[in-house]
Amino acid sequence: MSVIRDAEPWAPTAVSPGVCNKGGSKQACYDTDEKVVVDLQQLLDGLRKTSVPQQFGEANTAMKDAIALDIRALTDRDTAIAQDNSDLFGRAVAEVLAAKSQFNRGYAKFPSYDQPIPRPFGLVGYSG
Repeated sequence: MSVIRDAEPWAPTAVSPGVCNKGGSKQACYDTDEKVVVDLQQLLDGLRKTSVPQQFGEANTAMKDAIALDIRALTDRDTAIAQDNSDLFGRAVAEVLAAKSQFNRGYAKFPSYDQPIPRPFGLVGYSG
């Protein structure tokens, strides 16, 4: 899945705190966000064109809401980076965390017998 691949730089490693975390690179954070926004938009566009069985309706709606919120959060974060606006950056971080919560709520709405695997939604970009 391209979202997971393109989001890898967000994750801390032995040699990096994660590009958007304290000690990371603003440019790398921006670039990663840009790639992931494109991936998320493609995913959202695909979900909007897809009909789903009734038992997945609430989950589908919740996941589309989460994706849209995450796109807005990452776009706001990139605007904050470009404008060197710490207030907007702080709001964008709150939006990123809200998107992560919405992804978790959406995942929980899938029937227990048919939840998506792997559960990729913990990869929403975080900046600390």
